[in-house]
Amino acid sequence: MLYDASKSSLPILISLNAKVIPANIVSFIETQNNFYKTTKHLIFYYESGQLEELFQLKSLGYKVASGNVIDVFQKKIDVYDIASHGIESIKEIKALCDSKNIQFIAANVSTKEELLQLEELKVTYVFGNYYKKSIRMKKVIEKVA
Repeated sequence: MLYDASKSSLPILISLNAKVIPANIVSFIETQNNFYKTTKHLIFYYESGQLEELFQLKSLGYKVASGNVIDVFQKKIDVYDIASHGIESIKEIKALCDSKNIQFIAANVSTKEELLQLEELKVTYVFGNYYKKSIRMKKVIEKVA
């Protein structure tokens, strides 16, 4: 679950890599967008390597994310996704993202203390196990029935 402190529509992170990306993803996404109008909500996250298709999507107006700080320096991405690296590292990387006008997402947040520290840094997008809620099967069946 992704929490948005600004209370606006939430972005949808779609993880891609060279093994799972279909050859025709650009045309597929464009076809879907023509029907669902999702462009501003989709963020394509790539784990490693250069994916030409990803940058084709970026040229069409979609956002691209990475967890590689080098991509922030080179301004190749729109969104930086950071897993917990300690609050001092997060402060420095968030400042870098702010200077490059790159959105910052904090991942793997699991405690209230981490959340409070991120709120102090004015991190808008946060996700992780802290927001994970289990659902009892009985309630699912009641809702479906």
